[in-house]
Amino acid sequence: MKKLLTSSCALVALLAASLAAAQTAPAQTAPAAGTQAPAPASTQAAANRPSDYVVGPTDVLKVTVYDSEENVCRIAGQNIKAHGLSDRVFTRIGNFLTDPFPTGIDAILFCHIFTIWSMERNLEILRKCWWTLPTGGAVILFNMMSADDDSGPLSTALGSPYFLAIATGEGMLHRWTDYERAMREAGFSRTERAEGLPLNHGVLVAFKD
Repeated sequence: MKKLLTSSCALVALLAASLAAAQTAPAQTAPAAGTQAPAPASTQAAANRPSDYVVGPTDVLKVTVYDSEENVCRIAGQNIKAHGLSDRVFTRIGNFLTDPFPTGIDAILFCHIFTIWSMERNLEILRKCWWTLPTGGAVILFNMMSADDDSGPLSTALGSPYFLAIATGEGMLHRWTDYERAMREAGFSRTERAEGLPLNHGVLVAFKD
């Protein structure tokens, strides 16, 4: 059995439900059911995609949607119940910046979260993840990503000013390498990418070996 903790917004609540629902699908369809977009055209290792890490043909996946807003958890709970997944997908109210993560989890998924904050704050969150996760655990990031050489995409020029000037005053669309550097500094031993997702998105997985 594997247990996944996710940050929450409507998109993440649906992703959590999709990941759990993938358990009932044929094994070969699990990666597509567990991601927000078609799997990248890549021959990289299966662990490069979060669905391949958390969904297996014999595993029972349990997901906890973690959010500081009671209404978010309430709406997520309604979606979970509507999909018949109340025995495997749960909600928990909490602030991941100030409250401890639940114990006994195997992976933590952040969706559209790390673009909100500076890399210094992201490093603090990653260190908290490392201390929470067991050996063999993973943290998974799903974000719009900036190229390693700062050459684009255009969304970085459009999105970064929003986070820096309006949203929090400190965020931006960070580079892949910035995340990877912070993950290693937080203590994670290795990272793997899933690049080429639609709308300049990508998935980055860091493992605690």
